[in-house]
Amino acid sequence: DTLSNIYQCSIYHAIKDVKFGSKKINKNEFFALHGNTILDVKETLEAVTINTIDSVLKKQDHEVITLFYGKYISPEYIDILVEKINALNYEVEIAIVPTYETVYDITLNFE
Repeated sequence: DTLSNIYQCSIYHAIKDVKFGSKKINKNEFFALHGNTILDVKETLEAVTINTIDSVLKKQDHEVITLFYGKYISPEYIDILVEKINALNYEVEIAIVPTYETVYDITLNFE
């Protein structure tokens, strides 16, 4: 039952120009992916993360966001990102987990 209430998306850094369905993603842009759906594409990791969180929380109520971050993201950057997430003024707890993953930059679990 708990697993069915989790919404997950990952944020990646494009290493080359790609077309994903009808969306074009340019090299060095960041994109949020949920399943096979592109949720957002932005020029910065911060912009796509904040916009994705805001979009998800506007549509669905969640109490906890678990933010898993990869090898190339510093803890200091995550601290700044968490401050900006809190500034969105949603009543949500944020948990942070370093993963040392190299494929994705950030994975968000909404519970």
